[in-house]
Amino acid sequence: MLDTIGRSSSTRNGYSMIELLAAAALTATGVVGGFYLQNRNYAYEQDLASSMHAELSIRNLTRMMDANPRGLSAYHAGFGSPPVRGKNCWLGTCTPEQLAKFHLAHWKCQLGAWSDHAACRKRSRMPVYLSAGDGRLQHTRTSVSIVLRWRPTGSRQPGWRQLERRYAPFPLSL
Repeated sequence: MLDTIGRSSSTRNGYSMIELLAAAALTATGVVGGFYLQNRNYAYEQDLASSMHAELSIRNLTRMMDANPRGLSAYHAGFGSPPVRGKNCWLGTCTPEQLAKFHLAHWKCQLGAWSDHAACRKRSRMPVYLSAGDGRLQHTRTSVSIVLRWRPTGSRQPGWRQLERRYAPFPLSL
């Protein structure tokens, strides 16, 4: 008995083993590729979230500096310098210099590298946004350079990420 294309119906009993192996290989490749893309997407999301937190941290610090124009000269910090434990300006009145130190301690504690420091333990409810994050502020004649550095979470690339912004206070009073 012949089917419509001229072959014997006894030769069309099913798929050959080679076809089944090819289909299984293609399916496995697709599944592995999907898992790989999902993993890379997660790493990119983590890197983007860290970059966003770094940008917001710098903006928050510049807003604190805007609120304390007479204390601008007291805003100094370097990489590796711990937050200074000082007067809690939320509970009382502070001088512009005390407020600047309070702002910097608050900022450094949120960056991550100093979360176990004595000045940060009192602020135990503060979220840490950047893994091993630290910051530096340097004054020039016309602006303040703010640099953040952190280790990326979820990234396969070792090393540090860094973000630098210039802050020009208005009115200029450095």
